[in-house]
Amino acid sequence: MGKYLVEDQVGFDTVVVGFPKLGGCMAVVLQTTSGLYGFHITPGNTHKVAQFAQFIATNGPGGAHVKLYGSCYWDNRYHGQSQQAAWKTEMTQIATALNFHGAVRGYDMSSFTSHADKAYSAAGVHMGNNYLEYRRNAGANNCKIFYKKMSKVSQTPGFVNPLDPVKVIRTNPATHLMDRMDPYKNKITDDVNVIQTAGNNGQLHEVGFFGKHSFTIP
Repeated sequence: MGKYLVEDQVGFDTVVVGFPKLGGCMAVVLQTTSGLYGFHITPGNTHKVAQFAQFIATNGPGGAHVKLYGSCYWDNRYHGQSQQAAWKTEMTQIATALNFHGAVRGYDMSSFTSHADKAYSAAGVHMGNNYLEYRRNAGANNCKIFYKKMSKVSQTPGFVNPLDPVKVIRTNPATHLMDRMDPYKNKITDDVNVIQTAGNNGQLHEVGFFGKHSFTIP
C-alpha cells in the first residue's frame, strides 16, 4: 500500500505515491534518500509548492534530495503553448520553491504512444482522466512510472491517519463547492486497484521511451 493523493493533497510514502483523477493536474514527486513526497497540483497553483516545501520539512523522515518528477497530460495543462518549454518552466519553478538541484524527470500522458484517456470534447478540450503512479527504486536512485485510464481503476476512500498524514493545501476547503460534491475530496484514498479484464491482467501500463522527458537544474 502507498499514498494516493487527490487534488491539492500532499503526502509521503517510502515506496509508492499515486495520483487519481489526473486531467489537467500535475503529479509531482520529490524523491529523497528516505522515500517519496508527493503533491497533486491543480492547474495554475504552482505557487502552492511553498506550502509543499513546508510539509516536507515537518513530516516524514526527510532525507537528501535525489530526483524531482512532474508528469501530466501536456496537451491539457499546456494546451496552446510550446508544451515542452512550458513543462520545463513549471518544473523549474517547482524546483526553485523546493531548493532542488539535480535531475528532473517526467512523463507526458498525451504522447502519441500513450494508452491514457485521450477523450476530447467537440470543442477540442481534453476531457479524459487518468491515474499515474511513481514506484521508488532506492537501489537505482530513481522511480518507475505507471499509469492507467481512470475508468479502469477503482478508488477506495478512507480517513486521515494523524500519525501518517495526508494533508490538503487549499485556502478554504470547507467552502469549496467541488469538495462537497466529490466524495473523495477532503478524505484520503486508501487504495487504488486496476479493474481486471481479460486484456490487462490487472496491471498498470509502465511508461515507454516516448513521452519521457528530462533535464538538469544546476
